[in-house]
Amino acid sequence: MAKKKDVVISSCEKCGAMCCKHVALEIDKPTTKMDFDHIRWYLLHEGVEIFIEDDGSWNLKFQSPCVKLRKNGQCGIYDSRPHICRGYPPEDKECEFEGDESYYKYLFTSVEDFEAHMDKTKKNWRFTK
Repeated sequence: MAKKKDVVISSCEKCGAMCCKHVALEIDKPTTKMDFDHIRWYLLHEGVEIFIEDDGSWNLKFQSPCVKLRKNGQCGIYDSRPHICRGYPPEDKECEFEGDESYYKYLFTSVEDFEAHMDKTKKNWRFTK
């Protein structure tokens, strides 16, 4: 266990513990014009991103660092950290900042990224003026 702990800490220091600097919540896949408009609204806010995973799930991501994250990238409550932290990354995936494969199927960091993607899909997703 100590070896795994050392590996995790070393790896986390390399990227600055980026996974500890945001919160992501799964949201319903948008299906209506109003749903797509809500996605646009989310992305108009600073520090908000939307990503779609390989399984098709949609997620709302907020840039918001953990209050227990130390300046050196280590967890200040490592031994008592929440279970969600203990399970990251999942056994079937690498950390989102390591490896050669993209962690997300799609990542939208701005409303313009999202709109361009949606326009490419040829869906009728926009409200008309």
